[in-house]
Amino acid sequence: MSIFVLVANLQVVLKNKGYGSYDIRLAFLELSFYTWEELEEITANKTTPIIARIVANQLMNAFKKTDWSKVKDIIEHIIGKPSQPLIQAIIEPTREEREKRLIELINMMNIHE
Repeated sequence: MSIFVLVANLQVVLKNKGYGSYDIRLAFLELSFYTWEELEEITANKTTPIIARIVANQLMNAFKKTDWSKVKDIIEHIIGKPSQPLIQAIIEPTREEREKRLIELINMMNIHE
C-alpha cells in the first residue's frame, strides 16, 4: 500500500476524531527522528495514539524492506515535493556587442543633454 493511500485513509479517520493533515505531517516528522528501539516501543504500546503507531510501523517497514521509494514518499509528505529547478543560461555578450551597447548608451546620454 502506498504511503499516500495510507495517509489519505488515515486523514479521513483522523478528521472524524478532530485531527487534520498537519497532525499527520507532524507525526511523520517527529517519528522520523526516533531510534529503531523507540519505534518498536511505540508500535508495541497499546496506549500510544494510533496515528503514532501507524506512522512508526510505516517507517519501520520502509527501512526493513529498504523500500527507498516509500522513504521518498514519507519525506515528500513531510516537506513536500521539490520544485523543478529553473535553469537559465547567462550568455555573456561579446566584446563587440558590449562596445556597441556602450556607444548606444553614450549617444543616448548626449541626446538628452
